[in-house]
Amino acid sequence: MESFGLNGVFVFFGCLLWVACPSDPFAHRYLTREPTVEEVVGDYELKEIHLDLIEFGLSDRIRNSVWESSIVLKGDGTALLTKFPVLEKVETFRYEFKGLKNLKGKWKVTKLGNVSSGEDDLRAIYGVRFILPRQNFSARLSGQDQVEGMIFGFSDPDEGQILGFSKEKPE
Repeated sequence: MESFGLNGVFVFFGCLLWVACPSDPFAHRYLTREPTVEEVVGDYELKEIHLDLIEFGLSDRIRNSVWESSIVLKGDGTALLTKFPVLEKVETFRYEFKGLKNLKGKWKVTKLGNVSSGEDDLRAIYGVRFILPRQNFSARLSGQDQVEGMIFGFSDPDEGQILGFSKEKPE
């Protein structure tokens, strides 16, 4: 049997890494320009639940118990989260569902990181930082020409475990 040699080992582990970490399946939806506060202010409704890799059946359990789960972001920086599905981080990439809670706190627009298509096109992504009693967390804003919603990510981003809220259009 032939030996791979050092180059073969690097190629093997490089392919393994590429297969194991494809990409965040929602990255193409992230807002890559800094929005104004006025663009972010509004009402958001829970529309997407993808959490079954965190706990089998969790998506359906939340979907069946959540009626009118919403987030209201006010212009004065106040955030009202109603029937919000709370997931608590217990270890790296491990979360536990703690129930639906009504929360009140503050919010602000912030840069949350970067995204790339794999080419040389690294772009900043923006979101909302929530400052609540005993907990802080962030959601990435979605949309390109306008803010369309926000995405809360859990666990390894490559696994696509999210809560997706859509911004309600003003009447």
